[in-house]
Amino acid sequence: HADDVYRTDVLRVGVSGARWLSSLAFGWVTRRSSPRALFDNAPLGSFLTELFEPERVQASLDAGVLQAFAVTALSYSTGRHVTFYQSHRRIHGWQRSQRMAVESAIGVDHLLASASIPFLFPAIPLELEGHHEWFGDGTMRQMSPLSPAIHLGASRILAIGAASRQRAGWFDTVPSGGYPSLAQVGGQALASIFLDGLQADIERLMHINRLLSRMPEMANDTEGWRPVQVMTISPSEPIEAIAAEHLNRLPRTVRAFLSPLGGTEARGAAFASYLLFEPEFTQALLALGERDAAAQGDQIAAFLYGVVPETTPVKKEVTEVSQ
Repeated sequence: HADDVYRTDVLRVGVSGARWLSSLAFGWVTRRSSPRALFDNAPLGSFLTELFEPERVQASLDAGVLQAFAVTALSYSTGRHVTFYQSHRRIHGWQRSQRMAVESAIGVDHLLASASIPFLFPAIPLELEGHHEWFGDGTMRQMSPLSPAIHLGASRILAIGAASRQRAGWFDTVPSGGYPSLAQVGGQALASIFLDGLQADIERLMHINRLLSRMPEMANDTEGWRPVQVMTISPSEPIEAIAAEHLNRLPRTVRAFLSPLGGTEARGAAFASYLLFEPEFTQALLALGERDAAAQGDQIAAFLYGVVPETTPVKKEVTEVSQ
């Protein structure tokens, strides 16, 4: 339920909306405290505290059952994209242009920061290099989403994306309704942050792979290059289309908040989907994932376990990245 993720009561939503309107209208007059986000996701913190057990993660790492565990977040303070990680074997942190990785005991605050959608949920303070910085969603400025897994030793990556290949076609079926609503603009803006990075990174890796196939002498760990098998899975149906069917499931206060922005219309479903956590919607997503996984079951098994069924052709993309 949405109540497990953010506060939806009339008082909280009303106060938040009033603060934003006041800040936009009179912020130039007064320097009173500015609103931090549209919604208060304190319930998500409580929910994660009940479910997430850091000591079990560490026990799995110590036993070698789990080789590495990482979450990413963007520092609003410096603009750096940071990977926080724990690992079974000793792995030194790395630094690249505007991105870095640090070994850290991952807790609930790291998870909250990694999932703090900009504007919707507040930034989270995390300790980094002896001081605190404010962090938001880890997909922001994540130019190389596959890089952390490769740095942490992955030889095969099963990447599960959220952008359907049918997404553009679905938008063609939705009436434009004239000038785009704020929710429609916001949905496309968030999609550019959350959905486009993975495919772009895979395309870069495939391009480098083609270069390596022509210059095999470059493919060696000594020089920091190595082949990595990558398989990608994307939903067969646009998530926006499923969200559009469940907009009426949003809490009444949230619908009232989104309605003036166009967020309760089909063309604004992409934006509203970031606030949809009702069981009917999440169960529909789970069912879609199960169908898509079943349809590619042989390919997935062959990729993960190296067993290629005689009747099923399997296509693997072998890619690499410089560490």
